[in-house]
Amino acid sequence: MADERKIVDKLREMGFALQDDFSLGKKLKIQPVRIGMPGSREEGTAFGPPRRDTPYPIDNIRVLEEKGEYYVALFSSRAGSKPVTFRKIPVASLQPTPTIGASPTPTPRSQERALVPYRRNLPVPTVTPGPLAPTPSARAIVPTPTPGAPSPTTTPYPPVPTPMPTPSPSPSPSPTPEGYIIVIRLMTERGNPVTNVAVSLDGTTQTTNGSGNATFRNVSVGPHLITAPMTATVGGISYNFSNWQDDPGAGPSRQYNVQRSGILLGIYRSGG
Repeated sequence: MADERKIVDKLREMGFALQDDFSLGKKLKIQPVRIGMPGSREEGTAFGPPRRDTPYPIDNIRVLEEKGEYYVALFSSRAGSKPVTFRKIPVASLQPTPTIGASPTPTPRSQERALVPYRRNLPVPTVTPGPLAPTPSARAIVPTPTPGAPSPTTTPYPPVPTPMPTPSPSPSPSPTPEGYIIVIRLMTERGNPVTNVAVSLDGTTQTTNGSGNATFRNVSVGPHLITAPMTATVGGISYNFSNWQDDPGAGPSRQYNVQRSGILLGIYRSGG
């Protein structure tokens, strides 16, 4: 896998200003940017046929990997939940660069050969005679067994117990996050975010940020009751919206859009 830092640098070179921490496959918020011109075509990829380019502002991207190739999927909050188009990220610039001046792999000692210089006419060393070895004693006499006498019984040694291998402790699994992350996005029908509005989910209150998002973490499976003030003012214009209870049977990674009197209440739910 390519270095994540190189992917981030390449995305910035392509003109995408990331506002979220990068992670492969995660939907990332970026500074809105416009791409292409109406009527132009994008190169087809392994993710589908070529799609029509768009003048909508791109405000979310997702980096995907397919058979060693990297693609960036472009999303617009004004164009629905499907990607608008894909851009291929050059893989050659993402490959890890070998370290210059790295020392080669050392040769094992088993493959090294000691080089002994060959010398001729070496002097013959003089051997000083040492003490003589002791004379071996007479051969030990083996007693002849008496006929009819019981043969001596040899007591066998107890078997040496084989030590049992000590099992290595298995690493404890890393704790998995519980629940879901639910992001509630408030925006006008023209796509403008509704900021600084208190939104409650099951009694927990969060305030929408500059992008109109209120994030709730470690939330159990629905249904959930989402409440907010009846009116919100954006650019001097007042908008009204009602409470809404989400679908209890919906799974993660599904997007909800509900129109309530001029306010688009978008519910984004993803796994923890």
